[in-house]
Amino acid sequence: MTDARQPWQRGVAILTAIYITRMLGLFMIFPVFSLYANELAGANKTLVGIALGIYGLSQGLLQIPCGWLSDRYGRKPVIAGGLALFTAGSLLAACASNIEMMIAARAVQGMGAIAAVALAYATDITPPEKLGKTMAILGASIGIAFVLSLILGPLIANWIGVAGLFALIALLAAAALAASLRLPAVARPTTSGAQYNAKPVYQAAATIFTLHAIFTATFLVLPSLLVAGGIDKAYHWWLYLPANLIALAFMRRKNAPHPLSFGVNFLILAAGAALLAVPVAHTAWLLTALTVYFIAFYRLETGLPHWVAQNAAPDSRGKAMGIYSSAQFIGSFSGGAIGGRLWQNQSPGVVLTALAIASAAAALILLKMGKTATLRGANEP
Repeated sequence: MTDARQPWQRGVAILTAIYITRMLGLFMIFPVFSLYANELAGANKTLVGIALGIYGLSQGLLQIPCGWLSDRYGRKPVIAGGLALFTAGSLLAACASNIEMMIAARAVQGMGAIAAVALAYATDITPPEKLGKTMAILGASIGIAFVLSLILGPLIANWIGVAGLFALIALLAAAALAASLRLPAVARPTTSGAQYNAKPVYQAAATIFTLHAIFTATFLVLPSLLVAGGIDKAYHWWLYLPANLIALAFMRRKNAPHPLSFGVNFLILAAGAALLAVPVAHTAWLLTALTVYFIAFYRLETGLPHWVAQNAAPDSRGKAMGIYSSAQFIGSFSGGAIGGRLWQNQSPGVVLTALAIASAAAALILLKMGKTATLRGANEP
């Protein structure tokens, strides 16, 4: 039976499946890693933090080189190679008997840096008028994987242990690798000499750095905040699930990316963080706060890659997305490090208040940028 879908639809469907399996492999370990890594030989809290964070660091450092390679040799080989590295790192983690081996395994996992290349492939294969929809689909796949991971990670770890969980992650990565071989071919962009528009690409990179630093720091302290509010860690997903599902329903598909809309969403993010910081241990309050927070997060997460794609020629999108994704992962690493340092001496509520202030500051900068861009556009003939 032949597939009646157009090549771009088939490519986006396969890429979405790859995203879901890849993100499940990334997120399922988050709720359980620090608890179990402490049991490895030679482990201490600092080394456990390094083991968790080095994934983002190696991801961030390799996004630009991988994007450059994909511009020259094609997206599919780089996607497949990255998934092979992630599979190997997951198997190494499953066999880790000490914290040093775990750190090395997590670094190898991070070397499978395909985020930028996958986004570049999506922008290459999708017609321009459908790009907003594609980015929304990929953003929704991340949300679905995130929600499922919060539920499945602890359950599977309790069943087969963290080593077994890493082995399962390796199987998921291998499945994603097999799927990547079925991606429709995309003609490699001809070298036109055109480059990306540096200013908006760097602005998008700075924005995603800020977003993921805030997001990582939030989830560093949020579990303890919920436990302090009387919600056992085994039931945190009861809040995460409805909050994420409601937030995903608010994702926009057709709006053109603009600094003004990003600024508004950072204000919503600031409101969500501020609501979480208020010491009200009531389920309805926490659910409202998380929903507001996730609405902003998902709208920013899907809109920012579209902004980059709009400002990069096809033969430079890999490099542009590499810059963007590097900022994203280094932001995650920085948020964990800075948030952990702040949390060392402050309560989760104080940390979340600081994050709300940082979100509001980012919103003001973006709103000013958006106003300037709008006035400039109105004055152009």
